[in-house]
Amino acid sequence: MLDPDIRHPLANLLRPPHGCGSLLCEVGLWGNTVRIDLARLTATRLEGFEIKSDGDTLARLARQAEIYSLVLDTATLVGARRHIDKAASMLPGWWGLTEATPAGSAVGFSVIRPPLDNPAPSAERVAGLLWKDEALALLRDLGETRGLSRLRLAEAHALIADCIPLEQVRAAVFGRLAARRDWIDRHDPFFAGPFRPRAGAV
Repeated sequence: MLDPDIRHPLANLLRPPHGCGSLLCEVGLWGNTVRIDLARLTATRLEGFEIKSDGDTLARLARQAEIYSLVLDTATLVGARRHIDKAASMLPGWWGLTEATPAGSAVGFSVIRPPLDNPAPSAERVAGLLWKDEALALLRDLGETRGLSRLRLAEAHALIADCIPLEQVRAAVFGRLAARRDWIDRHDPFFAGPFRPRAGAV
């Protein structure tokens, strides 16, 4: 099984009902240094799903898990049988594990370990999902008005994390992401057409 063999049916399985959120493909995190294969977004949560097919290795998994764990509310590795045991030893215990298995012309999914809520997301990294105009607008909403034009993007993200607790950061950030209609359409695997796994994916 290669990436599209898993991704197509997984996306169909994960897509939220109309009006209950969005399913996104290849969402960049941490300055676009990594991209989560599929993410389910609502105004209050961001859940990630990383695919490791028979054509992939786990060479980048530890780094991916480190970054995803700073941002996502839940995370699940969806992998071919040959990856499950090794992946389990590499991932935090709160990560979910789901095995993808060929079932005739289809693919079946077996939950090995359901995901738990992330015990320690980073408020600064969650704020880091905002574009600069969004970050500055949020700071203005929070009453921060002095020197905003001189702030670098990373400084704006850090200031947001300093101003409000994590739960408020999450609500403010995910609400703004959910309102990005053009961005959501560009990342919607159903809207964008055929799935195209990123070049050189491992």
